[in-house]
Amino acid sequence: MRLEQGGSRIDRSRTVHFTFDGRQYEGFAGDTIASALLANNVRIVGHGIYTGRPRGVFTAGPEEPNAIVQVRWPNGTSEPSLRATVVEIADGMEARSLRGRGRLDGEDRRRFDKKYVHVETLVIGGGSAGRAAASNADGRVLLVDDGPVVEPIDGVDVLARATALGIYDQGYVLVAERRPGHRTEGRLWHIRARRIVLATGQAGGTYEAVGREYQRRLGREGLRVELRSSAGSIENLQRLLGGQADVAFVQGGTYPLVSDPEGRLRGMAALYREPLWIFYRGQPLTDGLASLAGRRVAIGAPKV
Repeated sequence: MRLEQGGSRIDRSRTVHFTFDGRQYEGFAGDTIASALLANNVRIVGHGIYTGRPRGVFTAGPEEPNAIVQVRWPNGTSEPSLRATVVEIADGMEARSLRGRGRLDGEDRRRFDKKYVHVETLVIGGGSAGRAAASNADGRVLLVDDGPVVEPIDGVDVLARATALGIYDQGYVLVAERRPGHRTEGRLWHIRARRIVLATGQAGGTYEAVGREYQRRLGREGLRVELRSSAGSIENLQRLLGGQADVAFVQGGTYPLVSDPEGRLRGMAALYREPLWIFYRGQPLTDGLASLAGRRVAIGAPKV
């Protein structure tokens, strides 16, 4: 079901027709496959590889684990293992859900190129936090975002439809850019960056220790990492939104506790599984967490 109004990335005046798993659907220009399917009340976008259980759209960006599709473009080129949350629909596009691996069908006649750049600061993500960080940075600054539209920033080079694939030795970052309508279909950017700001957590905590290890390893490769301690995940998220940090360690489940109306903060990677430990005084619990009803529970530092 689609809202009657809103949606900053879509053009409601342009209707686009595509198919998914053999059925015809329509959406608006700027829709991703995922957003168009949700607007058409399609909730199941795939199935588990081993169990066959139905899977729905889980995220809104390149970290999507469930909505993996094979796409046949209008020119006949077939491309496997794409995330439906980042691929924009096009007239005549055919998409189908994947359970496991896709297939390389036919010959890909599209053209791609590459470019090498060096910058003082590379900002990944064009939300309010990323834009603030880019605006406050000195020297050559490049901002990349996976969305189709990124508002320009004075003195900053901006790449839209661009996904950072990984950060490697000596500040080396690979970015894949889709370029619909250009002479080439895509471009692989080889970027060297000097600086990154990483928000950790409370002094002496686990996040600070992990941050120092990243600082040590990346420092050997020539990338300067500045660590900033904080009260924890909530403050880290607020620093991202305020442009005071480029990257932060955040505990799973804390993002909804901050205001991000643009929905532009992005998760990059899961470092490790973090269990929830609950310690208490008294007799053993007989009915699980329900035994804590009415008790005072300490949850950590207050919201800042």
